[in-house]
Amino acid sequence: MFVLGDNPGLLVNVDDEDNEAGHVILHSDSGTKVSFVVFNVGTAAGSCTVDIEVNNTWVKNWTSSDLQPGWSESVEVKGLGRYSAGWYEYLAYVNPGAGYADHLTNNVDIIDP
Repeated sequence: MFVLGDNPGLLVNVDDEDNEAGHVILHSDSGTKVSFVVFNVGTAAGSCTVDIEVNNTWVKNWTSSDLQPGWSESVEVKGLGRYSAGWYEYLAYVNPGAGYADHLTNNVDIIDP
């Protein structure tokens, strides 16, 4: 059973591997990535999968390493794509979840050139 950490939560940033122009804020001319922390709150070792959605559309998933109970893993998922200017909701949800703290959202504004 796994949870997502609420501090710092789900961070959305410019993807440094898809950012030829060197933007430092979310921009339609660069890709996006997310960062979060996943915790094993169960009683057995195991791994989890975190799915990422943007505006209710599945984009990508990530699978953890084998985590012992009480262990955590800090994650950066790159390659989530480029988006035109506007407001976007990024959602991350973990499976198997613990029934609480199993998803995180972040609403961001992407600007245009």
